[in-house]
Amino acid sequence: MRRLFIMFTCLPLTACFSDTAAPLPSDRLEGRYLLRRMNGEDLPQVYTDLPTFRLEIIRGVITLHPDSTFADSTELRRTENSQAKRIIDVAEGRYQLDGDTLRLNSTRGERYKMAFSSRTLTQQLGPAVLVYRK
Repeated sequence: MRRLFIMFTCLPLTACFSDTAAPLPSDRLEGRYLLRRMNGEDLPQVYTDLPTFRLEIIRGVITLHPDSTFADSTELRRTENSQAKRIIDVAEGRYQLDGDTLRLNSTRGERYKMAFSSRTLTQQLGPAVLVYRK
């Protein structure tokens, strides 16, 4: 009798659990991506280095919101004639995903794109390749 009680008590519980292959929230496009590497190297990295001018990328983050808006913030160190200045450049606007290409249009009129592949955004910025990871 006890065995039947345990069997009938546990049976309804197993019906409540299912093994579905729904995508994990971290695999979705939306989210916060941190700039991890530039040209295969950890940050900070020098982007431009001239005799009287140097531009370094210190850190960056791109946030993609579910309503197709974004915020792209990059911290830079600009050194001109030995005078260093910290700059935080922020672009905001709308994005669209076409296949594996993320197209961003900022409110400042900038249009740029990145490749999207499972938790990673890759951007070609002039001679540099920037890699953002979720």
